[in-house]
Amino acid sequence: MDNNTYTSASIVEGIDIANVYNATHPRDNQVPPLNVMYRYPDVIYGNIHIAKTGGTSINGILANNFERVCGHKGYSYDAYQANERFKEKPHSILKGYSRDRVKPNIMNEIGFDDCDFISHELPWQFWLQFNQFHNTSMELHLPCRDPIDHLMSQCNYVHKSLNCKNVSDEALVHSIDACIIEMNRFDYKLNELKNIRLKCYDFRHQFTTYMDYMSDKLQPRRFVSDYKQRETNSPRVKENECIWKDKDFMQRVESYLIKNWSYYRFCKQCLGGENEITIK
Repeated sequence: MDNNTYTSASIVEGIDIANVYNATHPRDNQVPPLNVMYRYPDVIYGNIHIAKTGGTSINGILANNFERVCGHKGYSYDAYQANERFKEKPHSILKGYSRDRVKPNIMNEIGFDDCDFISHELPWQFWLQFNQFHNTSMELHLPCRDPIDHLMSQCNYVHKSLNCKNVSDEALVHSIDACIIEMNRFDYKLNELKNIRLKCYDFRHQFTTYMDYMSDKLQPRRFVSDYKQRETNSPRVKENECIWKDKDFMQRVESYLIKNWSYYRFCKQCLGGENEITIK
């Protein structure tokens, strides 16, 4: 994967994602006309929330704007009030559980029978249940982020620095693995299921082209609260990240990531192909 094609990938940290979405998806705040009949999608849509790929905002924006969105980071049915409370009194959604961070066992109690779109952060086996689910099929979406930029975001999240010195392979692996967050959320087996079709989307276009894609498939909500972004990362200072100063070292790190993590291998194969949603 060519790193040069991801020069803007790191913009997700340090900007107001909600403003990006609101600016590119204007609305007139009118109640949808009653004579517009909603047709349920032919499939259920799923989003694999890979850590540090903007999944919290994807979940929140869709729940605020569309019906029957079910996610670990919010549900449509109470997204309006949850968002209004957050705007009034922002808080860390990483501390404990709330309407902005729903307990997985509560999600299981609610069930997924009235969901058009599901977002979750559990290991990949969670999605197996939808291979045999009310005689439906699922279109499952995987966000793909440049491996190096994604690694640096993970390092930032866990407050680690990559060892860029002339280190041994063993020391380098230790330094990389110390940053990796829950890569068990994806497995190639998800691409082998009969009733689940796995698609990918480019991380850089998740709040524009990807939102356009989903907007054509979900039912707009009657009343909408302008989404307030929930921050889960401290601001990144890319200039302080030593990896960008050595192209050979970058290639060494990227090769390790692609070789050892199926997520990066699948994304490299998927982006630019027929199963990429955000291809232009």
